[in-house]
Amino acid sequence: MTTRLRIRIDEHWPRDPATHWVLLDAANTVVQQGHSGPAHWPVADVCEAVLAGAQSTWLEVLLPASPRRERPRLLSFALEEHLVGDPDTQHLTVTHSQPEDKLNRTGVIAVARARMTQVLAQFAQIGRPLRRLCSALETVPAAEAHWVLAVEAHCTILRPGLEPAIAFDGSTPEALLAALSSALPIALARRRASAALPAALQIRIADRCTTPDTGTTASLPLRIEPGPAWHWWEHVDATSNLLHGEFASRQGHDAQWRRFRAPATIVAISAVALFVVNLTHVLGQRQALAELEARSARLFEQALPGTPAVAPAAQLGRALDRARRQAGQLGTDDLLALLHGHLVATGVTPLTVSYEAGTLSLALPPQTELSVLLTRLSLHGINAQARDGSLLLSAAPQP
Repeated sequence: MTTRLRIRIDEHWPRDPATHWVLLDAANTVVQQGHSGPAHWPVADVCEAVLAGAQSTWLEVLLPASPRRERPRLLSFALEEHLVGDPDTQHLTVTHSQPEDKLNRTGVIAVARARMTQVLAQFAQIGRPLRRLCSALETVPAAEAHWVLAVEAHCTILRPGLEPAIAFDGSTPEALLAALSSALPIALARRRASAALPAALQIRIADRCTTPDTGTTASLPLRIEPGPAWHWWEHVDATSNLLHGEFASRQGHDAQWRRFRAPATIVAISAVALFVVNLTHVLGQRQALAELEARSARLFEQALPGTPAVAPAAQLGRALDRARRQAGQLGTDDLLALLHGHLVATGVTPLTVSYEAGTLSLALPPQTELSVLLTRLSLHGINAQARDGSLLLSAAPQP
């Protein structure tokens, strides 16, 4: 079972090492949760982190259609007027892109490269390399009919419909009210120009946080309605992973290798076993061939003692013919042997027969298919040639 440890990282970490964390099982159910430093975090298969507060900025810019390799340059140019610092000092992550007129409305999360380096180095140092890092701004779900306000102990996130979320300092109710009083009118004015106004502002309160009283929210320009409890870890799977490019995590590749390691091991073992079987078979065949050659050499020495083996098969064939003739038997190129081989192979009775110097000439009936007869005779070890409607037969040369 795969377990995941999700850690909420605020702007004071790792200077203040204690932070909120949850341990999730494979079904995304909370097994443990707590607030402690890294030494007391539970063991997990995967470690993920959420950048809380104002450590990240989520913006939307209009970009022209362009190849992917041109996107970083266009993003830096488009973000110059939206970011306080130099865009080159920011790590940019594209969250979405939708066509609008002839341009693309593109969502971008910006995090300082120095902060990314610090966080990843600290996790590596404590032996908890991150598989995933996301922005808390993306964890607030979007809703077209109403806006969502997620309230935590030290941070509040406003998600105005489908637009990028905004983080506020929520350390005190007064600070939260002041931030909302200035931000909501601006967001509403921008929404009036492009779409319908939201029906209400849904407030979702985290555990152990105080619910804003009616007097605090009455001055806001939206109707307030309560929503379900806010849990910072619930919607992490739907967010964009900030670990890409120069900050890409190797943990995902290791997990993929672990997933395919068992099948790859089986394939490797099967390949080795097949190689061993084939090698054993080849070595066995070589041994059998060596034994056969040794036996042939012994038989040749017994049949033709004192004769050098130049072409053993041909030499033995000629010796066999001589032995047959000395014993009064037919040789392979005698008249009767060739004629008998022809009749056995073809079954065609010749019209005339002539024999001279080991060659038998047969005149066959006119409708005889000589090509078929040539094939049959070669299969019976007889050398045959067609010439002027006749067959010329002789003993096939020894190999």
